[in-house]
Amino acid sequence: MESVIDSAISSWNRLLADDPIAKDPDAVAYELEKAGLIEGGNTRCNVLRPRFVTASRYHDERELTRNVVKIHEKMLAGIESGQVPDRNLGGLKDWIRQVRSLDPRPESRKAAWLRLDASLARTQLHAIELNGDTPGGEGHNDSAIALFKALPATERFIRQFDGQFLPLLPRFESQILTRAGEVANVEKPSIAWACWDDKRNRETIVEGMTSYLVARGCPVVFGDPEEFEVSEKETRLKGQRIHVILRACLTPEILERRDQAQALVQAAQSNHTVVLNPLGTEPLGHKVLFAAISDPELNAILSPAERRIITRHIPWTRLLVEQRTTSPKGTEIDLLPWVLDHQSQLVLKPMHGHAGEGVLLGWHTDQKHWETAVHQQLGESIVQMRVHLHSERYPVIDQNLAEEIFYEDTDPFLFDGETVGTLTRLSTSEITNVSTGGGVTATMVLSNT
Repeated sequence: MESVIDSAISSWNRLLADDPIAKDPDAVAYELEKAGLIEGGNTRCNVLRPRFVTASRYHDERELTRNVVKIHEKMLAGIESGQVPDRNLGGLKDWIRQVRSLDPRPESRKAAWLRLDASLARTQLHAIELNGDTPGGEGHNDSAIALFKALPATERFIRQFDGQFLPLLPRFESQILTRAGEVANVEKPSIAWACWDDKRNRETIVEGMTSYLVARGCPVVFGDPEEFEVSEKETRLKGQRIHVILRACLTPEILERRDQAQALVQAAQSNHTVVLNPLGTEPLGHKVLFAAISDPELNAILSPAERRIITRHIPWTRLLVEQRTTSPKGTEIDLLPWVLDHQSQLVLKPMHGHAGEGVLLGWHTDQKHWETAVHQQLGESIVQMRVHLHSERYPVIDQNLAEEIFYEDTDPFLFDGETVGTLTRLSTSEITNVSTGGGVTATMVLSNT
C-alpha cells in the first residue's frame, strides 16, 4: 500500500514533468539567482523537490526537539552547580566559566534561537548536535522556499495535499525586533554583523538573512569586532549607530582573540546594544555535553522518561580520552582500544569544530589514518556512534529531471524555546554541511495527514 509520502512524491513528480520552468535549466537558473541560492559560484539548492513530512511526523519532531533541549539545559545546569561531576568531560566546567566571563549576566545564557542537527534513521529521529552559538541556515531555507513558490507545479500540489512550507526568517526578524525593543525605542533597528576580516567568506553564508532584513527596512553593515566603537550610551560601526549585533564569529574565536574582541564584549555587556546570540549561549551546544548526557554514570539527575529519550534518540558519545567507561551495549570497556576496534561504527568530531570541519567518518577512513587521528585528537575530540543517515531520491536540476540519491539532515529550529521550522540539508556525501559542499531544500508539511 502506497504511503502518504510516496503518494505525495509521485504526484509531485507528475506535476513537475509538466512544469515549464522546471524543464528549462535556464529558467531554473534565473529563479535560483533571484532567490539568492547561488553564492560564490556555488548552487545551494540542486534539487527540484521539497522534503515532505506528515503533520504527525512534524509534531513528533517538534516535541523531540523541545525535550532534547530541556535535557541539555538540565545537564548543563547540573555540571555548573557540581551536581554532575566534571569527569572525563575535558574540563567542560572550566570552559563554561570562561564563556560566562564574556558576559556574566543571567540573560546572556538565554539563546534567541537554537538549531538541532538530526537525522531520521530506522524510523527514529536521532539528535547528533545542538548549535547554541551561531545557528545558521535560515536564509538558505527561505531562499529554497522562494524557489519552489516560483514553480507552477507547487501551487497545484499544495491544493491537492494542503502542503505548508516552514519559513524561518520571519521568526528570526521577530527575535531581533523583540530584543532590540528591550534596549531602544526604534521601529527598525540598525544591525551589524560581527565577522573577522580573515573569515570574511562567512558573509556569503548569511547573505539571505541579510537581504531579508534589508528588504524589511533594517539597515545592515558588516564589521570586524575590532571596528566597533562602544561608549556608555551607544555602539557605533562605520559611523552608524548600532542596536543589534549578529555574530558570524564563534565563541571559541572570541575567547582566543579576546583582546581583539574587547569592543564586541563591551557591547554585549552594555544596556544599549543587543548581541545575538548572547555570548553565554555556546555551552548549551557544546559537543562534550552529548558525552555527559549519554553516559549513565553522569546522567543520574535525569528522569526515567528523559533517559528513555536519550536511549532512543541520542547516539552514544564519549570524550576521546583514556578512560574506563561503558560501551553502547552497556558493557565496561577501555575506550581507546575499543574505538580502534570499532572504527566502522564511529565518528570523530573536534569538540570545538564548526560546519563539519575536521569530522572523520570511520567507515570512510583507512585504518592507519584512523589510528593516527585517534592518538592525535586525544582530549580534543568526541567519539560518537554512527547514525545511518536517511536517504531519498530527488529530481535534480536537469532538463530530464533525472533523480539522484541524497542523504538528508533534519534540523529543527527553536526560537525562544519554541520549535517553529525545520531546515533540510541534502548531500551526496554523509557530511551535509553547506560549507562543505552540501545543499538545502525546503521542508513542506502535508497538513491533512
